[in-house]
Amino acid sequence: MFGVNVSPFLLSATIKHHIEKYREQYPAATELLDTCLYVDDVISGADDISQALKISKDADTIMKDASMKLRKWNSNDQTLMKTWEYEGLETHPRHSENNSGVQSSKVIGIPWNVIHDYFTIDVKGLLELDTSKPVTKRIVLQSAGKIYDPVGFLSPYTIKLKCLLQELWLRKLAWDDELPPDIYATWLQWWSELPLLSELKIPRMILDSSARDSSEIQIHTISDASQRAYGAATFLRVKSNKEISDIPESKGMSHPLLSGEEWVWI
Repeated sequence: MFGVNVSPFLLSATIKHHIEKYREQYPAATELLDTCLYVDDVISGADDISQALKISKDADTIMKDASMKLRKWNSNDQTLMKTWEYEGLETHPRHSENNSGVQSSKVIGIPWNVIHDYFTIDVKGLLELDTSKPVTKRIVLQSAGKIYDPVGFLSPYTIKLKCLLQELWLRKLAWDDELPPDIYATWLQWWSELPLLSELKIPRMILDSSARDSSEIQIHTISDASQRAYGAATFLRVKSNKEISDIPESKGMSHPLLSGEEWVWI
């Protein structure tokens, strides 16, 4: 059935129907599979090893009954990894090393340093572009398509490229026309900053179990706009003995261009 438009819905509906049978027997694991399943990946966490082990074993039991084996279990806690192996759960192969020799895995396509528990940015695909050829609108669009940033960590950086693409459309450049000098200078500045993205380290953990003792947890969303773009960011503010602020998600978009009846939205 995969390849059909309704396939994602059928998969989700089938899993939800199956797990409902176990809601009373395994409430925590059922809730996990109901809310933390992204296509075929389960992404969640726990306060301690014993809790994580119980939930993972219960989830494995539920899915096995539908002939869907959960595998490649992965954690930033090496004790839990060894416990999974002892319990017969198939763990993720020992983590590959990136160009810096850092052990990493991936979570929905985002590199995750499992030892130090932070996310990084993979720019390898972008750096492989052939810069010896003239830079054209086609190459700029290809560059934009190679940036995978589902959470929006890179919005302040990627918005520059989106605005640049709009400028190319306004000037009505053909796909293989070389960029004008002023636009090329903007592109070159953007490109020169690209390797710096690999140095970013974004903590995975936003709140730990100690946040339960906090007197106040707030969600703040801010937004702003200019004539060229608009964006929004959401962060948490925890009021306790110490203050923790993280930005778990942000989004930036360029404004749509309107010319007659034609919309151009990047």
